[in-house]
Amino acid sequence: MVGEGISAVNIQKLIDAAQHLKDEQARKANACFETWCTKDAVPHGDMPLEGHVATNFTDIEGVIPASVVNLARVADLMIVVAEGSNEDASRHKLTQAVLLDALRPVIIVPTQLPASIGKRVDIAWNGSAEAARAVSMSYGIIKAADAVTVVSVGNSANPDLLAKTLQLNGIKASAVSVGDSSSDATGVLNAQAKNLMLT
Repeated sequence: MVGEGISAVNIQKLIDAAQHLKDEQARKANACFETWCTKDAVPHGDMPLEGHVATNFTDIEGVIPASVVNLARVADLMIVVAEGSNEDASRHKLTQAVLLDALRPVIIVPTQLPASIGKRVDIAWNGSAEAARAVSMSYGIIKAADAVTVVSVGNSANPDLLAKTLQLNGIKASAVSVGDSSSDATGVLNAQAKNLMLT
């Protein structure tokens, strides 16, 4: 932060204040992480034993969202907490960048976690190369699900074709078309996901 009339002393104070805020945020994040590890008895370490998980906490400095996107591109999976209605624009920008620019599987979870995640999966299918790549990269999640529904909006694509392929790979998949060509795809898909949660 620079500006005409700001002395070197005041600039240093601003830098020190920003550093203090960053350190405090990292401390709180690490404390939350340690509480979770203790509560669920998750061990620390870089190399988990087969069939188990291990965790570690890393504090990374960099420009958001680029620094996070760079890490997401080499990760198997990113988990992002959905922003609330009162979150600032930078949080929304980060979620959007990880989802659209990292080109890796992303799970966006609510702040209040449900009892289970990934047991029932909706695949939003429009037949595009991007959708096909997303399905391919998410196969681990899809295969572990109890039920999978391939959902297309209007006549954007035939969901039965993908459902058939999934069935041939031993996945319990079904297909459904919702809405029509004039529908708001986001709204229709959200409604479909909520209906799935209630059944």
